[in-house]
Amino acid sequence: MIFQELCIDDVVEVKTGGGPLVEAQRVGEVAKSSSKKPLVIGLGHHLMAYVGDNSVDYVYFDAHSDDNINGGNNPFSCATFINHMQGRHYVSGVGEGVYPNGSRVRWFRHSEAEKIVEIPFRDNIFLTYDVDVFDPSVTTAHGWGLCWRMFPQQVKDLSGRIIDGRNLIGMNVASYNPYREAEQNYKTVDVIVDLLRPRL
Repeated sequence: MIFQELCIDDVVEVKTGGGPLVEAQRVGEVAKSSSKKPLVIGLGHHLMAYVGDNSVDYVYFDAHSDDNINGGNNPFSCATFINHMQGRHYVSGVGEGVYPNGSRVRWFRHSEAEKIVEIPFRDNIFLTYDVDVFDPSVTTAHGWGLCWRMFPQQVKDLSGRIIDGRNLIGMNVASYNPYREAEQNYKTVDVIVDLLRPRL
């Protein structure tokens, strides 16, 4: 539904299965085989791990830092995938009660989200949005990260300021669950479409 609303018809469905690492590698292969800027939409944030390279500054709007070092028996997951990536990583919107323990990310809580624009970003930017960064009143955001999240207009404004004068190489939307959306009249779709449309 998101692609339809954005009038995007060049869509590739990437096969799931095989675990998070294999899924992310598949998405990376598809993205790098195309000359177009990728827009990756899926349930797992890890899916964009192999899109881009060391020249990219990745900017996340997320309630978590996703560079957790407690991978246990699953070192590549939605909570740890940044540890496997190239580039530099910045997260805005980390929720109260979430305590990142990794070292790959510079992060800001939702209460200081504006500080993200003070970063001296390089030219190549990849914007990535986890639905859980948004306040549940406006999306189907899941419960991870507790309360006090960001609102869409704030995220939209910050995104515009970050990419102003820079090269946006791609975008990602994570924690998007179309089945849950259907149960709630596609509540998040309008938010995502409004967020992405100016960047296309």
